[in-house]
Amino acid sequence: MPQPFFDDEGMRRDLDSVSETEWKNSHAFNHEIAWYGVEALACTYIAGKSKEAIREGISVEDLVKRYELDNFEGEGQKGRIGGGFTCSVQGLRKDSIFIPRLKDDRRISLFDIDHTNKFGSPRHPFGSLTTEDVENAFELVDYNRGINSWSYKDLRDEEKLRKALKFGKDMWKRCVESFEKYKEPSPIHTRGDRVLEWSPGQPQKVTDLGRKIIVYWGSIIDLAGKD
Repeated sequence: MPQPFFDDEGMRRDLDSVSETEWKNSHAFNHEIAWYGVEALACTYIAGKSKEAIREGISVEDLVKRYELDNFEGEGQKGRIGGGFTCSVQGLRKDSIFIPRLKDDRRISLFDIDHTNKFGSPRHPFGSLTTEDVENAFELVDYNRGINSWSYKDLRDEEKLRKALKFGKDMWKRCVESFEKYKEPSPIHTRGDRVLEWSPGQPQKVTDLGRKIIVYWGSIIDLAGKD
């Protein structure tokens, strides 16, 4: 799976120069790009690389080692709260995928039950998602049982990987929609007429940088799972 070449050094410097205060105070960038966005990218990319590994005869062990995958169920591990598994930022960077410096110190969650917060419910899908999209997400993470275990063998399950690819791409779609919504001052959580949480908007510089990374990560996500 060839990767889009990201050679805009100026943009790299600008993204890495976003201060921790600017990042944390910018709900759209922090929540939709630096948190859920990078997790949607990882979900889609690792599912795509797993399909590629099956096709090219690459072992699960090599896949796990390259992307530093961890927290599976079985193989001497207990799984993790929220289910799914994790990869490392450095694992993605091995394939020359640019991840802003702000993510250096943490692992990335894949297919966590928490991710269903981006989907809504089958009766009330969020944004442009459909009932089918939400049902795929809920089935993949086993939402009704609340037990979302992934083992090494799942990285060889082509049907599960097909659902995983769709999950990641649909999650990314919602991140992009929410980024555009919350870049301006707007309510995040409401109860009746009460606003429980408010997005104050964000500096135009942060919005511009977020849109650039959306184009870049979006091109990687579009390629995921394709021959």
